[in-house]
Amino acid sequence: MSEPPTLTPETPDQPLRMAPAEARRPRARPERVRAVAMAAARVVGRALVVLALAAVLFAGLVAGGLWMTPLVAVAAPEVNAPPRRPPIVPPSVPLGAREDWAVWTYVDKINQAWGKDWPLVIRWFEELDARYPGNPMVLDKLYVSYLEDGRNLHLQGDLEGARRRYEQAARYDPDRGVAQERLAELDNQSAGARR
Repeated sequence: MSEPPTLTPETPDQPLRMAPAEARRPRARPERVRAVAMAAARVVGRALVVLALAAVLFAGLVAGGLWMTPLVAVAAPEVNAPPRRPPIVPPSVPLGAREDWAVWTYVDKINQAWGKDWPLVIRWFEELDARYPGNPMVLDKLYVSYLEDGRNLHLQGDLEGARRRYEQAARYDPDRGVAQERLAELDNQSAGARR
């Protein structure tokens, strides 16, 4: 059975000519089978490489990665170290702000440090008292903060630091007698230690 001739132009300006019969004939069966087999082998080879890499990655994760990765480049935790607290952002109150807004902002931040960092509490209450003097809540809380920091310093053995805080409390609100009582206790303790 003969195939119809195929017309192919060699250049656009030349007339069409008949292509030779060999050029028109499809590939022979063994050549075609070999080409299909080579393409299939490339696909299978790529799939095997991907599977091998995935298996190695999985084995690495299971053997060392899942248990070892958290340990690489990490300093050994100290057993006796106390837990670290997150930092407390200082209050940000613009100049000229309303007093109720400023008090709320300062108290919100002070509550985070209350009982944990007395010098910070004192510093922020002193700032608030300097900006808005005469607030009764600030008067009460600053006095208590002076006393509590003095008590902590006293318990740590820093008698001079405790005396300084008690004297600050006595100067800040001389009408209360708690700071004077604590100063008297310190004087009695100092006199008893000298004997």
